Amino acid sequence: MTSTRLSLGLAGSATPEVVRAAARAAEDAGFHALWLNDTPAGDALTGLVEAASVTTRLRLASGVIPLGGRPAGAVVADVERL
Repeated sequence: MTSTRLSLGLAGSATPEVVRAAARAAEDAGFHALWLNDTPAGDALTGLVEAASVTTRLRLASGVIPLGGRPAGAVVADVERL
């Protein structure tokens, strides 16, 4: 039998409250991961920090993060906060 791993995706522009609530609900429901996609109006890595503050098991991931909008060092610093 094959197991299915479900993930939830949100736009990086989701508010911190929405990200935290979605992360808690996804973890409670047994989801495998929460993805945030970087958008012009929102930073996926900042949202993932919010999700990490309320989860322990849920895997956190981002879609594509365009480097043209911020220095690579800033992206590394954000990832280290996770």
